[in-house]
Amino acid sequence: MRRVYLLILTAAAVVLYFYRFRLPLLPDMFIVDFSAFPELLITFAYGPLYGLAVCFLKTAVHSAVIQSSILSDATGFVVEAMFILIAGSFYTKKIEEEAKQTADKLKRGYRIKTMLSGSLLGLPVALVMQFLLTQFILYPELGERYAEVYSSENILQKYVSALNAIGAHLPASLANLIPSITKLWQGILLINLPVTLGKLLFIILITVLVYSLLLPILYVKIPKSDYPINGMD
Repeated sequence: MRRVYLLILTAAAVVLYFYRFRLPLLPDMFIVDFSAFPELLITFAYGPLYGLAVCFLKTAVHSAVIQSSILSDATGFVVEAMFILIAGSFYTKKIEEEAKQTADKLKRGYRIKTMLSGSLLGLPVALVMQFLLTQFILYPELGERYAEVYSSENILQKYVSALNAIGAHLPASLANLIPSITKLWQGILLINLPVTLGKLLFIILITVLVYSLLLPILYVKIPKSDYPINGMD
């Protein structure tokens, strides 16, 4: 049954990755998806290596179908992989340590706290990785391959236009807080990272909320000895 659930969640990750959407007011190159939700769920249920495998398969399928997205897909894969690896490794280690110290079933609150702790530990690493990859690899490569669209000047102008549009929709007192930018890295810092942060925080919240509910289904017909968290309360 584990293989069946893995296949279902992998398929869900692939579908969610194809059904991406643009956020209003932001540059048209920004596309958001929630495919990391099944990956994080698998990571907590079966371990980080399974989550990484699903992330890789999802990325490979999307890149094979839409070959023009290989660069952005590769960047997204590294960012999500770092997040999943840190969150999943922390969670698995803490749960195993706690399970050895107590003969009782682990409390739901402890699992939730551990999931949140691991996820929040992986967040800053993922954001730093995204900044570095976008600034020094993704944008330079896109600029070389598609100079007419993704030159540094064009991307910077997109950021400036987005910030102006955001400021126009805010009250005057708040609009003055929107900074003007002259460097590409400033746009990445002010737009890319907040978008990624918001997306991952939402995914973490949803995963934590549904994980305990889905755990009995994910582990049905699996020997109790195979439960990574010694059953449920």
